[in-house]
Amino acid sequence: MPQAKDTYQEAFIAMYHNIKADKFNPTNESALQGYLYQIAKNKWTDFLRSSRFKKTSQIADNFFIQDEDSNLTSFEISEAEYNPTQLAMEAFTQLGAECKKLLEVFYFQKKSLREIAAEFNIGEASARNKKYRCIQKLRDLVSPN
Repeated sequence: MPQAKDTYQEAFIAMYHNIKADKFNPTNESALQGYLYQIAKNKWTDFLRSSRFKKTSQIADNFFIQDEDSNLTSFEISEAEYNPTQLAMEAFTQLGAECKKLLEVFYFQKKSLREIAAEFNIGEASARNKKYRCIQKLRDLVSPN
């Protein structure tokens, strides 16, 4: 992947410039390696968040998936049949009771995380983490890829 190589080279150059500018003084080789790793990780994260990476492509109307019996099955999905809201709502019904309640309170009742924390008798940071985990579960149910 050329972008990964470019990112590593950019990280190496940034590390070199930071050492030259006395922004970082390595105490040993592992500190230098860790610093390079951290810069590369941050640059790669920036790339993944960039608009260049987030280009979307259209999925063909006809596509094939392999079912559990290893038979190739064809699915045709028309726009009328594909309803992302309906898919999300069906997945929502599969969530646990606590996740359902938390997401309902946050998204439908528009309560703040502070109010949710008080309602669930947990800390605000815990409410944020729990909301994140519930959203991840919902995403996994909607698109198991």
